[in-house]
Amino acid sequence: MIPFGLLILGIALLYIGGENLVRSSVVLADRFGVSELVIGLTVVAFGTSSPELFVSVLAVFQGRGSVSLGNVLGSNIINIAVVLGFSGLVAAIPLPKDIRRREVPLILLSYCAAALLLPAAAAGVGATRLVGLFLVALLIGYVLYQYRLGNQGDESLTAEAQAIAVGESKADAETDQKILKPLVVAAVAVAALAGGGHLLVENASYFAREVFGVSERFIGITIVAIGTSAPELATSIVAAARGRPSVVLGAIIGSNVFNTLLVLGVASLSGGFGVLESGFGIDFAVMVSVTLLLWGYSWRGKLPRLGGLSFLACYAMYVVFLLHTSGT
Repeated sequence: MIPFGLLILGIALLYIGGENLVRSSVVLADRFGVSELVIGLTVVAFGTSSPELFVSVLAVFQGRGSVSLGNVLGSNIINIAVVLGFSGLVAAIPLPKDIRRREVPLILLSYCAAALLLPAAAAGVGATRLVGLFLVALLIGYVLYQYRLGNQGDESLTAEAQAIAVGESKADAETDQKILKPLVVAAVAVAALAGGGHLLVENASYFAREVFGVSERFIGITIVAIGTSAPELATSIVAAARGRPSVVLGAIIGSNVFNTLLVLGVASLSGGFGVLESGFGIDFAVMVSVTLLLWGYSWRGKLPRLGGLSFLACYAMYVVFLLHTSGT
């Protein structure tokens, strides 16, 4: 009963954190003069990727490299196939030209860089750390690039978003807390997301090990990845319901880039992944495939509700494949 109760608590923390992170990100976007998309790609993405970072680095220190790598690959797959899929069912999501021209290609480039970890892990810790340093350097370049675009007004807030941001901040408009208040709310929201994700992961992993007895790769790709992706799911569904499609896209795309470059980079620098289980090449292929599917929808200019359903169907088939190949 205690693990089940902690699972429920984790879900509650994730929802509360997601709601408040969306609110504060809209206010910050208005006050710093950058777009919702850029805020989602950086601030929200880092916040929702914090559970992946914590879990993957911890798994590396515990000598569970397959859990660490599986967590990131599984989270990236879930972010697009499940999080975007459910968000698309809540409301059709517009896909602006920037998604097609810039953001999805950047995700694919980050995947190519991360793929170097498979031969590096086989070569040894030194090679793995070198690739990790390369991934972190790429992340720094990515953040600076997004910040520069934000300062150029790459995609300004809509009049509706500005009105909401102004309305939510009117009470403290003449105080010195114009920026401090949403920053504090965002920090507390990130803490709630990290805490909720940790509770969900630990207790879900307990059930997976004790009840089902599955492999570390399976746990990392599914159970742990679902748990650490819950912040993205909570944040994106709340954002979609509140009419914030840019925050949805920013959180998902930015989170995948942060997962790939920051989480894998730091995990690699922390000591490498050791001897990995087989099958991660297939997981990389699935991750690239669902991203290419998103790219395909971006050429149509929007993700319809039927498109959201197609992503969910893809993930269901992937899980069936994992269950079949793992012998569970």
